[in-house]
Amino acid sequence: MRLLFIAAYVANLVLAGALLRQQPTCLLAGHGSATPAAILMALYTLLLVAILLAPRLLRRCPARWFGIPHPEYWLQAAHRAETERKIQARLLAFGTVAFLILLMAGLLVLRFRQAPRLQPEWWGLRGLAVFFLAYSVYWYVAFLRDFRVPAGGE
Repeated sequence: MRLLFIAAYVANLVLAGALLRQQPTCLLAGHGSATPAAILMALYTLLLVAILLAPRLLRRCPARWFGIPHPEYWLQAAHRAETERKIQARLLAFGTVAFLILLMAGLLVLRFRQAPRLQPEWWGLRGLAVFFLAYSVYWYVAFLRDFRVPAGGE
């Protein structure tokens, strides 16, 4: 899953680079100039770092900072490694799907920009948004299921 996650990230950077050549520079209020594609590249990188480093925070942060189901069980020292593994797996899955959806949306935008006289296919972007919302609900339910206390584990 990690390899697919990194590949989707790199594909998004390549696509943002392709968009970078097509977009004009815009002024950011008092912060110089940048293009929306460059801003996307920075946000993609921030998302990548956040997803890869979030589970490691479990070792360094107090238990009260984490909002997971049944923290009294999952944040005990004996279960922290398993908790970290579960969180890493769930975040990688979410990040992979998010990057793939962003890639499809970017490809639609690139297609719109290359053929400006065509009417944008809003159904494609709306479909991606609906899919992302549906996946988010599925992910949340699966996350809650992952963090049920095992039978006999109090």
